[in-house]
Amino acid sequence: MSTRSYISYEMKNGSYSGVYCHHDGYPGCVGATLLKKYNSSNITKLIDLGSFSSLGDTPEETKTFSYDSEDYIICETREELYKMSSKSGAEYTYVLLRNGDWTVYLHEDQQETELKTVLSDLQRSHKSC
Repeated sequence: MSTRSYISYEMKNGSYSGVYCHHDGYPGCVGATLLKKYNSSNITKLIDLGSFSSLGDTPEETKTFSYDSEDYIICETREELYKMSSKSGAEYTYVLLRNGDWTVYLHEDQQETELKTVLSDLQRSHKSC
């Protein structure tokens, strides 16, 4: 069974754009890759691919896993983003904020937290991709 997630970013106008990722959506895998490999300089290239089955280390690598459709979403608020992604079966929703920080919304707990904090906790318990 897949661990589904949404990957998104806060746009300059304050709304959010994101895409669906089908596999390995948990923080120790997708979350760690986002934190290490993605930032404001390459996130739009990733989102522009549309949804994909797996996240690669670069947008170019991820393109090989994309569904070749421009099915990204745009939401006015994070609450709207979380509600929409939850309806799609996502367990985690990642957001790159305009200040450069990554957050993750844990759908089961209905809680948003800093991705760095979640990964730090995982490292202490040795759970990773």
